[in-house]
This record gives sequence, C-alpha cells and structure tokens, in this order.
Amino acid sequence: MVTLPTTGRCREEEALPFEGQTRDLSVRGLCVNLTKPNGYKVGQSADISIDSIQGEMPIQAHGLVRWTESPGEPTGQPMIGVELTGMRTVRDYERWLEMLSWHGL
Repeated sequence: MVTLPTTGRCREEEALPFEGQTRDLSVRGLCVNLTKPNGYKVGQSADISIDSIQGEMPIQAHGLVRWTESPGEPTGQPMIGVELTGMRTVRDYERWLEMLSWHGL
C-alpha cells in the first residue's frame, strides 16, 4: 500500500473538496481514504492533486469516481475509487509512471 497526500474537487457539482491519502495505486486509477465524507457520487468527474515527492509539485490528474464507500460500510472509513482519465501535462503522466515504478507497481 502506498500512502500519499491527495486532494481533489468535483468538476460538475458543488461537492465539497476532498483531502485524504492514497491507498491503492495503479496505472489506471487509485483509491483514496478520505479524511471525511464528501458527497461524491459514482460517475462524477474529479480533478486530483497527488503529492508524490516532498518538495516537488503535485501530480495533477483527472478522473471519474467509479465507487464510493461510506463510514458505515466494511472498512469504516470514507473512500473513493477513481479511474484516471488524463493528466494535466505529459510530464505529470511521466512522473505518475515513475512513481509507480519506484513502488514496484
């Protein structure tokens, strides 16, 4: 499990911005343990900022919420699963792939 500070915001509605830590990462997506529930719904678009290395600019990504889990469900912690649909720049994508390879993912 790779935990990295992560923030984001829904692009379509007035859902609250979120803060949390990554839980699972892959080339195509990530799971975020949220600090508090945020009202996200499956299918919403989100802009995401992932702090990969201390002192560097965060990786900026875009994605779709594919699943949500609220505090009353099995893990007891609010989470969202996000499918990545793009990165802000080519360099963000390169940094994402580099970070995954550093962690053996």
